[in-house]
Amino acid sequence: MKAVATLSICFLVGPPFMGAALAQRDKGLIVWSSNRNTVEPGLPPDTNFDLWVMSANDGENRIRLTVDPVGVRKNEEEPAWSPDGRQIAFTGNRDGRNDIFVIDVDKDAAGRVISEKHKHGWKVAVTMNNNMRNLTNNPGKTDESPTWSADGASIAFMSRRDGNREIYIMRSDGGGQRNLTNHPAQDREPVFSYDGKKIAFRSNRDGNDDIYIMNPDGSGVERITDNDASESQPTWSRDGSKIGFATNRDGNSEIYTIDIQTKKEENITNNLRSESSPMWSADGKDMIFSAVVGGNNNQADILKIENFEKCGARCKPINLLNDMDPWGAGRGTRDAQPDWYDPAFPRAVSPGTEKLTTIWGMMKLGSVGRN
Repeated sequence: MKAVATLSICFLVGPPFMGAALAQRDKGLIVWSSNRNTVEPGLPPDTNFDLWVMSANDGENRIRLTVDPVGVRKNEEEPAWSPDGRQIAFTGNRDGRNDIFVIDVDKDAAGRVISEKHKHGWKVAVTMNNNMRNLTNNPGKTDESPTWSADGASIAFMSRRDGNREIYIMRSDGGGQRNLTNHPAQDREPVFSYDGKKIAFRSNRDGNDDIYIMNPDGSGVERITDNDASESQPTWSRDGSKIGFATNRDGNSEIYTIDIQTKKEENITNNLRSESSPMWSADGKDMIFSAVVGGNNNQADILKIENFEKCGARCKPINLLNDMDPWGAGRGTRDAQPDWYDPAFPRAVSPGTEKLTTIWGMMKLGSVGRN
């Protein structure tokens, strides 16, 4: 009989807690892209990337969300949680090109809502490749880097359908796709602010790659960083006052933050490793990122710095994965592009959901879905 792994996750949804309850709360889930599936029992060796989730507190309870048919090598990358945590958008090449896909984390394969009310709140079942659908479905072109608006109604993304890289936006069902930037330069890596009023993105429209912001309709473009190096992968602080990003200005890839108003910058990592894909926690205290570890350029893990604004580059990162070369023969697992869903700090609160509720997530997967 096939083994079944069941994960129960309890987390709280609603406005921030006060006092001691905040210190003890569950910080939610991190989704990321990884090629670790190659060491899972029952699967053939390959090098494709799939989506996984884990506890944001300690990196435990790792669950695989996507899987490819035997002998088929496809990649799922750049995952992005919906504001309510019920869906994940990602870049996938399952149809022979990169498109924007979405999977559900609260519905079954037939699209039926399977939440069940009980005394603790809601029970939610999740299966691999759950109701996966292609939103852009743009033959022969490339669509990448999805990011959700604060109300969950829209998704911005990068597209090369016009020959160069442009920032597009569409409804969350894939309809109404339109170009926001309309610029001959290379515009990419969009990310909505927590309040949905701005989009940060990477562009070389002034010569080298810098971080810019604009309004959700494409107006009001403003350059934020101004450096001869290359800046990329922006992430917003909770209050929208700062942007984190990766830069190679120090010879290797480091994580910096910049104050949008004062333009004051701070190096958060400041070491010889290469760090990328920063993600600010929703409560504004922590930051996660991908980093090369163990002296192996093929080995990358997800690291977290807690209360990083208090200690900056003096902070000691916590390795949430710490997978020391499970491939063998010097080939490391690459874990990258993390996104953080913290239900205690929602991006947007819909009418009628202001009250505190409890959600229990029960993820039932086959034995290959657990690490």
